[in-house]
Amino acid sequence: MCAFWNYKGLLPKWFEGKNKWWLSLLVILLVLIIQGLQLPTKGFCIQAFYTPFFIFAIVGLFNSHSLNGISRFLQKVGDLSMYMWFFHAVFFTETVNLYTKNLVMEPFHSFPYTLLMTFVLTYLGSWCFKKLLTPLINKIK
Repeated sequence: MCAFWNYKGLLPKWFEGKNKWWLSLLVILLVLIIQGLQLPTKGFCIQAFYTPFFIFAIVGLFNSHSLNGISRFLQKVGDLSMYMWFFHAVFFTETVNLYTKNLVMEPFHSFPYTLLMTFVLTYLGSWCFKKLLTPLINKIK
């Protein structure tokens, strides 16, 4: 989807450059507000339209500034991203949701809390899963 929106490579240049950091932050903030409002869309997937802008704003922000600590953190998250995606899907299945709903959604009913707890739980589960799988994968190779 992002490749479709990035036709001829024009979109990311909107957000790159040291003097365009404010545009990147504005887009990121707007996307988070839109997502947090949970606007009724009558079956229409509005995320398909703003997600590419969100991704390119984050990439533009990181390409424009030297953010070493955050970059290292994102590299660690990127290393576990496939496993995190797997655990994210598992957390929201009907059977597992009975247990994780109490940790992720119930205490505060707020978007930032749910986002943070989902991230923490999927990161920890992914880290454990990778530690268990890596020796097995190495033996198979």
